[in-house]
Amino acid sequence: MARDGDVRTIGAYVGHSWELFIVRAWLAAFLAAAFALRGLSPTDASATASQWAALILALGVPGVFVGGWLSDRVGRTRAALLYALGSGAISIGFGMLLFAPWPAIVAIGAIYAALVAADSAVYSTAVTELAPAARIGSAQALQAVAGFGIGSLGPIVAGATLDLGSGWVGPFLAAGVVGIATALPLVMSLRERPLIAADRA
Repeated sequence: MARDGDVRTIGAYVGHSWELFIVRAWLAAFLAAAFALRGLSPTDASATASQWAALILALGVPGVFVGGWLSDRVGRTRAALLYALGSGAISIGFGMLLFAPWPAIVAIGAIYAALVAADSAVYSTAVTELAPAARIGSAQALQAVAGFGIGSLGPIVAGATLDLGSGWVGPFLAAGVVGIATALPLVMSLRERPLIAADRA
């Protein structure tokens, strides 16, 4: 049977997946809208946006390594909370950057991409540390099914907010609110130290 800390970690991973999938699905479209507003044709805006989105999202790769490295030093829970709150805060406001100067969009987008991916390894490692030895495989399976299953609904909900007239604020707001809400229960894990080995220091 899963312990409370394990359940909270899997729940936070679900929010992480939800936010990550929304960013990956909708960032290029958001950037295309920004380029269109700057005078590019629909075709050129889409092509240029795809290139920039790929470049920005690629920064998530070193983010995973830095995220894991930091969690080894400050603890899984603290690191996960830091990344979730940071990426969630950017998510909530990212859709408002449509008319921002292009360097600002790229700079904030780069930080966003790194933060939103940084906790991937943290949650996976934490689950193996929290689960009973005889249930590690089951815990990881539950994490994968919940994370990818529920998380895959994120882009659909984000698209629905656009259909409802939210503008670009809606999709990223849906990403950030869920990401933060699912990570906040990890605060309880900090109060119940030492749930995770790396949080004991």
